[in-house]
Amino acid sequence: MAMTIASACLLPAVASAGTLPTLTVTGGLTPTFSPTVANYTVRCASPTTVSAQAPSGWTVAIDGKAAKSGNQSASVRLSAGQRFKVTTRHLGKTTTASIRCIPEDFPKFEVSGQMPSAFPL
Repeated sequence: MAMTIASACLLPAVASAGTLPTLTVTGGLTPTFSPTVANYTVRCASPTTVSAQAPSGWTVAIDGKAAKSGNQSASVRLSAGQRFKVTTRHLGKTTTASIRCIPEDFPKFEVSGQMPSAFPL
């Protein structure tokens, strides 16, 4: 069963695509990581391995750990519905993303459309 949720927002570009940090998560991160996206899902896996690569000028903090540049990896234990946070910092701007664990039987979903202007960010 597929669910469609209408939401999207226009976000400013943070940096050129070749200089952005990358993040991979066991269980498959949805959508693909970008410092301009605030919410993600991942299929539950125990433990969940999170790997980040922060290029020069960036730092990444995984699940409250110290922010670092370069490559790093962390193991996060999650149950269905739990989340962890990833924080990125570049040129004095900090953004935080929430990654929530969803169970294997959670329905597949798509996101399309525009977010109503009355919806607070």
